[in-house]
Amino acid sequence: MNLILWGSWAAVSASCILLGEASMDELHERWMAEHGKTCVDWTEKARRLEIFAANMKLIESFNAHGQNHMVDANRFADLNNEVFGEK
Repeated sequence: MNLILWGSWAAVSASCILLGEASMDELHERWMAEHGKTCVDWTEKARRLEIFAANMKLIESFNAHGQNHMVDANRFADLNNEVFGEK
């Protein structure tokens, strides 16, 4: 169990470090590659980046409050409730 928790903590810590070192666009590009995401055009990409950035700010804010657990971006990080409902 400790190994799983440590692995989760390490992944979240790495994500937090990446936020400081990379622009949001670079972070989004890496995330898209990791999750095999593509966009049909620049309009969709801009919309997904905007949603991704908002979600990353929520994640960073949540993790900064010292909860019993931390959250990280998953394959749905470029979706909001509206877009998720369309899927």
